Amino acid sequence: MNIILKLLISSFINLLAGGVVVTPVIALMNYLAEDGPIFPAPLVALLVVLPIMVILFVIQVGALLYEGIKKRDYGATWIAIGLAGGLGAGLILYLVLVAPFQEDILWPTMINLGVAGTFQGIFAGGSQWILSKLQPGWKLWKLWT
Repeated sequence: MNIILKLLISSFINLLAGGVVVTPVIALMNYLAEDGPIFPAPLVALLVVLPIMVILFVIQVGALLYEGIKKRDYGATWIAIGLAGGLGAGLILYLVLVAPFQEDILWPTMINLGVAGTFQGIFAGGSQWILSKLQPGWKLWKLWT
């Protein structure tokens, strides 16, 4: 399968999965908030999910280039790559957007962004793994081998 097509499909799945998970969390935070403006939950979720997606996209490009150079398939290792990359992306988002403006560490925010990144990373890595199996002549039962 074309590498660019794999990246686009994986990024779309990543964005969709992240939006589905983060939007209800943001809506709940808006509901429980007692001060400040209430922004639309899908918009705020998009502002959280997009930077994580971009970071995961860069990680996937690097992994696909390495995979192409070495002429070997990562297989199920894509899930571990996605998990680690997603956790890193969530923590990078915290360090860039939240930490510079706070005196103390906001553990719930850091954990939530790390979990959101991990979730997106698992979907990105899992979709790369499945897409790597979708070669011409693939069989569904071969997906788990």
